[in-house]
Amino acid sequence: MTEEGKFVTPGDTLGFSEEFMPGDWAYEEEGNIYAAVSGTVETDMEDRKINVVPKVSTPPEVKDNDIVIGSIWDVKGQLAIVNILKIKGVDRGLPGGVRGAVHISKAREGYVSDLSREFSGGDIILARVVEAHREPVELTTAAPELGVIKANCSRCGGAMNPDKNGVKCKECKRTESRNVSTEYGKGEV
Repeated sequence: MTEEGKFVTPGDTLGFSEEFMPGDWAYEEEGNIYAAVSGTVETDMEDRKINVVPKVSTPPEVKDNDIVIGSIWDVKGQLAIVNILKIKGVDRGLPGGVRGAVHISKAREGYVSDLSREFSGGDIILARVVEAHREPVELTTAAPELGVIKANCSRCGGAMNPDKNGVKCKECKRTESRNVSTEYGKGEV
């Protein structure tokens, strides 16, 4: 086993899976535990885990209760599919394509009969992560500050502003129904 506090780089052997489980920034392969990033070794004897404390910038990971910014990819019956772009307040974007989903029951507080009246393809949304370890990541927009934060008109593609009935196009004046966040147009996109 690698000694506590030792600096390691990706691929360095940390220990054996018979003795420990891989913890944060470590992985197991063929009975050996390896470092996934450069950093220092930290051993958790209580849980029998070997962790690496990164000494480099690491890609962010989506966790339960994170607030994320995403783009609606598709709305299908009971599910809105979301491309999660980033975690709110974290400058670095997410690695690869992280997919999420908002079930109709988690779109807003109260009953929703038609999910396509809450979201439209291309909308940018603010959502809270309910379950990060599912595929796709389970999301909710059932809070006033969550929901659509930017939308474009489905007729002309123009920018839309919040309206008492959802959003209204600045160009063609079309009104469309959306689950509009209280943060619409205010934050990072």
